[in-house]
Parts: sequence; structure tokens; C-alpha cells
Amino acid sequence: MLTTSELRIEQVLKGTLYKGYVKIGEATIEYETTFTTSIPEFVSMETPKKVSEIRELVQFKVKRDDTEIELTDDEYKIFLLVIGALAIKFYYCRLSCECWEMMRGQSEFGRVVSVSIGVTVLRDLDIPPNICEILNSPKFGCALPTTK
Repeated sequence: MLTTSELRIEQVLKGTLYKGYVKIGEATIEYETTFTTSIPEFVSMETPKKVSEIRELVQFKVKRDDTEIELTDDEYKIFLLVIGALAIKFYYCRLSCECWEMMRGQSEFGRVVSVSIGVTVLRDLDIPPNICEILNSPKFGCALPTTK
């Protein structure tokens, strides 16, 4: 099922802590992602075989309507593939010189007190029926159309 989603990611601590949201269907799901090792270390290590081992390295706090959601292993894998991959891509993207100047407190606007580094992306996702079923559960409430 092809659907448009909106993804927001903000860097809180470079290479280890990110937050944002996913809008998909009728739901907005907020998340916080913590890499317990830096992203470069995570990318260079051998991929753990068990989901529990990966959960130790990449942790998610997920909320919908201010209620924390406990993720099953299958749900965790969805967030890892979508949000974890986005965090890694975001880490490796290059920032403009202007942004770096603002981060150092220099700007034509005056003294910079804080800078938020983030990006919001709209993207089409081709979601398989089994994933639609997970996202349509009351836990997530995405209300995606399904075809059977």
C-alpha cells in the first residue's frame, strides 16, 4: 500500500540522541532514538544476530497522544528500518557553512542563543500488508487503507 508520510528528525546529541515524529495515516507518533555507541561505531560493527542485542545498541522511546508505547520485536524492527536509518543518514549529511557559523554563535541576525538541527521530510512509503496491519492496530492508530 503506497502512502505519504511525514518524518521529522532533530539532532539532540550528535551521533547518539535524536528525536522527532512520524505522521502516517491518521496518527502522529513521537519518538526519541538513542544510540548507546556513536553512529560511526555502530555502522562499522558487525550486525548483531538477535533483536535484543540490537535493542541494546539502538533504543527507542515511542509515544502517541502522550502515551508511551512498548514495542514488540516486529514493531521495533519497523522503527529501526525507518527511523534508525534516517538518523544514520542525517548524521552523515553535510551542514552548510552558514549553519556551522550559527552553531558557533555567529550570525548576521545577532548573537545566536540556540540552534536546532533537524529536517522534516515527506516521502512515499510502499507498506506491505503485514506492516499495515501492525500500524493500524489501536496502539498506533494509523488507519491506513488495506486491501485483502
